[in-house]
Amino acid sequence: MADIHGVCGQQFEAVRDALERNLDSGEELGASLVLDIDGDIVVDMWAASATRRGRSRGPRTPSP
Repeated sequence: MADIHGVCGQQFEAVRDALERNLDSGEELGASLVLDIDGDIVVDMWAASATRRGRSRGPRTPSP
């Protein structure tokens, strides 16, 4: 099970579930996702490692 951090509005739990499935498949090293609707951040999640060396991904880690 992927270790997903951040916030996800209840109405977007399917997005969180899809992110978790994608990460658990082993196809991705990590991911981040932000969804802003009319200025409100309703999803801000990140997970897994930021680099192949295993450095942890954080809320301010840039994505390539």
